[in-house]
Amino acid sequence: MGCFAAAVFTLRVLFPTAAQASTNHTWTGSSAAGFTLTQGNSKTALANLNVQAVDKWSRNELMLGGSLTYGESAGVKSTEAADAKSQYNRLLAECFYGGMKLDVFHNGIADLKYRITLAPVAGYYLLKNTNSLMNVEAGPAYIYTDQGHGINETKTGYPSLRLGQRLEQRLSHAAKLWETLEYLPRLEVFGNYLVNFEVGVDAVVTRQISLRTTLQDYYYSHQSVGRFNNDVRLIAGVAYKF
Repeated sequence: MGCFAAAVFTLRVLFPTAAQASTNHTWTGSSAAGFTLTQGNSKTALANLNVQAVDKWSRNELMLGGSLTYGESAGVKSTEAADAKSQYNRLLAECFYGGMKLDVFHNGIADLKYRITLAPVAGYYLLKNTNSLMNVEAGPAYIYTDQGHGINETKTGYPSLRLGQRLEQRLSHAAKLWETLEYLPRLEVFGNYLVNFEVGVDAVVTRQISLRTTLQDYYYSHQSVGRFNNDVRLIAGVAYKF
């Protein structure tokens, strides 16, 4: 009887009835912009644009995001980076979910035309309440990169492991903190890996306007010769919620 009950529960999760399934989409999102300009002994300019959107309906979650960063120092390009992220989750239980994640990353200064990461997702919510949200994820991934120019251009694809974690914590009625961490070691050589880290704080000014500060660190253990392993950004700006 226990196995039968479990089978019935699984069928209800995967194929919910019309009464169970809600088609009401709840889109939430924000766009943020930051700009830094210095003149005098140093002349620098740095601009960042970030857009995020989340949709939840029935047992589905869809998360979309993208950012663009460009900077110059003394008239010479010092920063050129862009990324686009998407993830779809299907809740299999209150805390368990499965899904798919697709990320595209570009870094012009590191001669990285693009890096595409496709990863099936198995995840679990450790915390899931009004003030706290924390989940962990694991699964395989496939990474494809195009780096360099001309005779130095290399195109590489390889399987990887992906371990991920995300935390969202409401600090007060007007402030929240979030943090994400990804570790992607190459299956063939675990010493070749990527680490993506982000932490940020958002403070509400009005119902739709907030001040946002974000620290991002992208680390690649096997960077091109003459390039740093770390790519760190500290971004402060104004966000508009929609």
